[in-house]
Amino acid sequence: MGMEKKVDIALTTLEKNYSALQRTFNSERFIIRSQQEKTFATKHREAIQMAFDNLRDPISRSRYWLMLNKAEAKESATQQNSAIISELHTMYDEAVDTVQLDKLAQRTGQEIEMGIIRLLSVLRTQDWESANKVLSELDELETLIAAVREKRQSLTPQSTPHSK
Repeated sequence: MGMEKKVDIALTTLEKNYSALQRTFNSERFIIRSQQEKTFATKHREAIQMAFDNLRDPISRSRYWLMLNKAEAKESATQQNSAIISELHTMYDEAVDTVQLDKLAQRTGQEIEMGIIRLLSVLRTQDWESANKVLSELDELETLIAAVREKRQSLTPQSTPHSK
């Protein structure tokens, strides 16, 4: 993607480089080319798209950064729930209405934002163990927020079309 290998990237530069590369491998530029060249361009467009998607998302970018630095994710980190995650799980278990679930979703979203900031910070210092721990916590928070959305949807009355 033409970017420096570092944790912090400028999203505007990423988007600019992505657009330029997508134009370079645009299928219309390969209309009169051989099938082999068309296949080559298609594979490059797919790789460019995957790289863009991974680099644009800070959590995916962090996973990639850990992989580049051969810092394996440790399963044991997921077993050590932080106090905040335990508290949020308790709130989830006790939530009985949409108002409680909305507050929980908001708080979980805030924890995800703070977790991303912590993750990027520990990656900058190359503290791989802490990065893996924060990444595990973020995975748990994302799983929790998905469960909150699902539970809230089950509590929300479904509207039915009126028949005339």
